[in-house]
Amino acid sequence: MDNKINDNVYNMMNYQKASSKKSTRTDSSKDEGKEDSSGPTVGLPEKPEEGIKNPSNVREIKTQLGKDDFLKLLVTQLQYQDPLQPMDNTEFIAQTAQFTALEQMQNLNKTMTNAQAFSTIGKGVFMNTMNEQTGQYEMIYGIVQSVDIINGKPYLNLGDKTAPYEDIYRIQDVNFGDNSEMVSQAMSLIGKTIQGIRLDDELKPSGYVEGKVDFVKFVEGVPVLSVNGKDVYLGEVVAVSENTLLIGSHISAAVGDQGSQTISGKIEDILLKDDKVFVKLEGLEDQVEVEDIGSLVSSLSLVGQDITAGEVSGKVSGVIIRDKKVYLQVGDKEVSYKDIK
Repeated sequence: MDNKINDNVYNMMNYQKASSKKSTRTDSSKDEGKEDSSGPTVGLPEKPEEGIKNPSNVREIKTQLGKDDFLKLLVTQLQYQDPLQPMDNTEFIAQTAQFTALEQMQNLNKTMTNAQAFSTIGKGVFMNTMNEQTGQYEMIYGIVQSVDIINGKPYLNLGDKTAPYEDIYRIQDVNFGDNSEMVSQAMSLIGKTIQGIRLDDELKPSGYVEGKVDFVKFVEGVPVLSVNGKDVYLGEVVAVSENTLLIGSHISAAVGDQGSQTISGKIEDILLKDDKVFVKLEGLEDQVEVEDIGSLVSSLSLVGQDITAGEVSGKVSGVIIRDKKVYLQVGDKEVSYKDIK
């Protein structure tokens, strides 16, 4: 039966080719001596510099056949079958059953992939995924908290990080063991703003970092916070808040002999020198030393709120650094932050 169908298709193609040649000869007889340049040119041109004619008409060749392609082949067989010897119903049903089986296998494969994605919840996954902002691939690790199905594809949620399930290259069971409290603390910081002092291999201060914790990854079983693309260990965190940032905040500082002069401005940078922390204000050369970044962050979060410390009560109007210590400005009074803790 298949040979008869193929013969019919072959005969029809020959008929179409013959008709096309006849039409071409008729047209060329009208304009003798003119070159016919209509239609796509499949072979190479005689003159390479002329290029291939109508390249947009060149058919794209597929390397794989899908379900839709099989259905088109079946429709073609039905369309060009011999009317005197039509396809056998048994053969038609058999081919239809094959297409149905193919579709069921594809659906089963999709279901199995989704099931495998959901089975990773609570496990640690290593992923090689593309960063949408930089367009570059990055290696990340995190614990799968949930799975989303987007456009039929499973995506894993690692805190604030989401990546396709297909980007996984390694899965490991998370044994929280003795560091369960550390892991829980790290997970609780996701989405919060932290200030940290990064340490080098000799445990000496090497830089300041602040920002929102994007997600948590694990390095040799130890939870590490990802903040603005930088790794921060829990031991390097010096302050935690909902959304308070030191950079850009307005403060005052007493400088000069015995604090006789007061300067004010926005914090431009936090500097580390000889295990000491300095605050640099915008447009000013003075660098004011502060003994505790955590107190400075907490004090700034209280600006605009009412407090009571001893005999002083009222709304906090600002923060000032005096003799390395942090004070809250309440009216014309100054209250040490440590006195209200």
